[in-house]
This record gives sequence, C-alpha cells and structure tokens, in this order.
Amino acid sequence: MARSIDEDLGQLERDVRQLKIEYEQYFGGGKARPPSDIEWRIDTCLKRYSDRSAEMNYGQRFRYGNLTQMYSK
Repeated sequence: MARSIDEDLGQLERDVRQLKIEYEQYFGGGKARPPSDIEWRIDTCLKRYSDRSAEMNYGQRFRYGNLTQMYSK
C-alpha cells in the first residue's frame, strides 16, 4: 500500500528530530559515527516531494516548507 503525503511528512518530521538528537550525541562523543542513514532518508524524502508540490494541498506544502527549513538549520 502506498503511503500518503501526510504519513511521509510525519515520518520526515520524526526523522529531522531524531537527526538532531543523534548529531548532538555524535558531537558530544557518545556515538562513533554520524547518523548518515537518517540523513539519507531525509534527503530522499525531500527530493521526492520537491517536484510534487502540485499534488499537495496548501497545508501540506506549508508543513513541507517548515520541515525543509528545520532540516537545513
């Protein structure tokens, strides 16, 4: 079954938060490797929806934009 846009955006939001936590652990010395798997998942999702804004409603586009900004920080 295909995932909906809202489900993907929810997963993207969770991944961005988890990435922040894991990078804090990495730079704090708690982890030996950077969280590149989460980063890859986020990049893949962002690329998937960057060209599909016509398929999203206004609320979804707004949420996508906010998540993109959160990730780029």
